[in-house]
Amino acid sequence: MSTTGPELPGIGAAGQPEEGGRLEPGSDLLSAGALSAAGWEALLAGAAALKSEWLAVRR
Repeated sequence: MSTTGPELPGIGAAGQPEEGGRLEPGSDLLSAGALSAAGWEALLAGAAALKSEWLAVRR
């Protein structure tokens, strides 16, 4: 047993933990569902707003 608990099954395809597994450092968090579609939508909307403000200042 490690200091963090019992050993669990390894990482499956695309960095997703197998059933009963856990994420390991360096895992593909996007594939693991760390960012939802709504999160990506908000991120893109914020980037678009920032770009439009930046373009307005440059004119």
